[in-house]
Amino acid sequence: MRRDLTDLHARFDSYRDRGWPDDTPEDLLRGYFELLRSTNDLERMVVCATDRDRHRRLREYTGGIGAALTELTTTQQLLLGRHPVDLSLVARVAVHREALLASRPYLPASIPAMWLRLGNVERAEAIIRSGRRAEPAPADLAKLAEAMAETGRPDRAKAMIAEAVAGAWAVTDRDRRGHAVLGVAAVAVGLVDPAEVEALFAEAERLAALEHWPIEQISSLTHAARVAAEAGCLDRARGMIRRAATLLDALDETASRANALSAIAFALATAGDLDEAEAVARGVEPADDWQAQAALNYVACAAARYGETDRAAALTALLDKPFGEMALAAIAGAAAAGGDLPRASAIARSITGADERAQALATIAHELIRVGDLEAAAALLDEAVTTVGPSGAAVKDVGVALVRVGRAGSGVALVRAMPRGRDRAEALAGVARAVAEAGDTAQATALMYEAERAAWTDESPVPSTDRELALIALTEAVAAAGDLDRSLRVAALIVIAGRRELAIATAAQAAAAHGDPTRPEVIARATLGPYWQTQALASIATDHPHRAGDLLRDAEQQAGTDTESLAAVAVAYVSTGDIARARTILDRIDIDGLDMDAERVTVVRTFAAAGDLGRAAGLVRTIESDQHRCDALSEIALAAVDAGDTTRAVNLAVDITSLAVATQEPYWPAQAHLAAAEIYHRCGADDRTHTSAALAEAFAHGITNDHARSHALEAVARFAIRTGRPGHAEALSRAIPDPGRSARVLVALAEAAPPDRTPHLVGEALCTGPWAAYVGLLPDRHPAVVTAIADEVLATAAPGESAP
Repeated sequence: MRRDLTDLHARFDSYRDRGWPDDTPEDLLRGYFELLRSTNDLERMVVCATDRDRHRRLREYTGGIGAALTELTTTQQLLLGRHPVDLSLVARVAVHREALLASRPYLPASIPAMWLRLGNVERAEAIIRSGRRAEPAPADLAKLAEAMAETGRPDRAKAMIAEAVAGAWAVTDRDRRGHAVLGVAAVAVGLVDPAEVEALFAEAERLAALEHWPIEQISSLTHAARVAAEAGCLDRARGMIRRAATLLDALDETASRANALSAIAFALATAGDLDEAEAVARGVEPADDWQAQAALNYVACAAARYGETDRAAALTALLDKPFGEMALAAIAGAAAAGGDLPRASAIARSITGADERAQALATIAHELIRVGDLEAAAALLDEAVTTVGPSGAAVKDVGVALVRVGRAGSGVALVRAMPRGRDRAEALAGVARAVAEAGDTAQATALMYEAERAAWTDESPVPSTDRELALIALTEAVAAAGDLDRSLRVAALIVIAGRRELAIATAAQAAAAHGDPTRPEVIARATLGPYWQTQALASIATDHPHRAGDLLRDAEQQAGTDTESLAAVAVAYVSTGDIARARTILDRIDIDGLDMDAERVTVVRTFAAAGDLGRAAGLVRTIESDQHRCDALSEIALAAVDAGDTTRAVNLAVDITSLAVATQEPYWPAQAHLAAAEIYHRCGADDRTHTSAALAEAFAHGITNDHARSHALEAVARFAIRTGRPGHAEALSRAIPDPGRSARVLVALAEAAPPDRTPHLVGEALCTGPWAAYVGLLPDRHPAVVTAIADEVLATAAPGESAP
């Protein structure tokens, strides 16, 4: 047995050294890890779990990331069970887990559906269960269930649609729940009991009516109505349209009313109520030309689909490009479907827009194929090929038609030239279906693998915002952990220049705060523009008062008239005790010229820091947003506490609570009550502290948006930690929907926990959410963990990846 294991390990090492080539045996991809687990070989499990090339090959083999993700999470849990916990090793695995999750592309529904048609059910399901979220989207499951029913798998279809329906009802976030119930309802007709479909649409309507603003309600109601109409639930659709129409009087802006009328016209047209749709579309104010044109176009295209070509032509005459071209393409398609191919061709050739013309020609070609005239279809397709651009929406239809007339090579070559991976993937799946229908399943299968690769390698010209923000957080954390050189190497991975400058500025500030300011100052002066240089110099001056004179004089010059820059300099002067100079700087701020409430809050905070509570209070009265007014009052109250004026602070806390009670905003009352609790806590008013904290928690739990609820619950939990209730905070961390914010609470708990619990809490955080969410909380007590994350990020960066 030992010899067999030695041989197996040698084979594994050999294929790993070769970069996991195409001929890698299945047992090294699927069975090897389980063998390691059964023999408790954790060291080799870590090797498996952190090998990106092997996971890429495993994903190509299975169709999804489920197997790789299982390896990573299993390894993390086993590492967490070791005593003592090697947090640096857990962190390394965490970097790979987040990279794997971030790599998931959008895969068109046509890809798993086509795998079903080719008989590969396991791969189809693996793709669906490797979506952008940890759990498959109910709508995606429903689409796969529909495809299973279409391909003769009624039992699997029934089980999967049941899972989709249950998943939709289980979603708690209001926005995602609306998408889920609509997505499932759209394809559930004929797959589940009609009463269940009706219940799903009723829930979609209920959720749409809960939107905060009337224009949002109209938008959601009309979208749901279109979905219901397309699913054949016309009574429900018309009811939602009528409900949307009752909200029109609540709109006072011309643009909002035009947008709403256009949406209602679109929904009416989708439901087939063309007379009413046309009347609404013609009622859109001509002043909003785009919406007026869009509304008429919706009706014209719908009229063409319903066979009312005279109405469609009359409306098309009112349209300019590009809407007129789109409507003409719809009329050409309707004429072709009605058998009037000469008229359809004439209309198509009258279209000047390349993509619209190609689309019309492809539609006519498909109709010619249906009636058996392949020669005429091929002639039209030759014309379409010379018309359509490589990125055009018509490429897929033209490519599929070419396959259907026996020119598969030309069709495949056309879609392969599409530059964007996501578009190419969907087009290849469409061509693969046509190839399979022609009897060539081998080529269809090869095209499907190619479609998957196109989706997975789709490269956006714009770098991922999430990754760039994660690198900014890591840059600062590494500098705070005492390694400025490593920090700057991380910053070099940031592509967008402005973000990279932000990262360098935060690194300089963090490094100066934790050590000698000389080099951070040199970096700030040499590499940063005026705004970030001002912020960095002011921060360094705050942490090193003996250097403040020169630093703040230069920062003043760099600040110019920028509000935030002047505020930063003023706060730095306050920290050095030079209140007079701080107030002089504040006098340079053009108070009347402040356009945004957020800027006013910044100035209020600075006035309060400088001890000028009167001017701060006067500026609060100019703030329009309740939320920003609450923020500003909180800043004044905390400054009053620091000045010893607890009576004033308590009165301001009462004002904040009154704002929370009176507001119509759905999300921030929890924040307001928590701000009041913080003020009461600083004033020693324990009863009021507990009451306000309890109100904050109650409001936080009542928020229906997962992101906002997570933000509020994290704040409540961290307040509980600060006020000596770590057990309650830990319980709250389990109720936070966002894994990143839940992990932040766990790290904060570790800071206050007994030493024997700290490693487990930090390790649990590393296993729970993305490292970017909490890496900034780790440098002081866990610098080795920060270093391990940075080293793994640097080691796994793409070859040559660095800022230009």
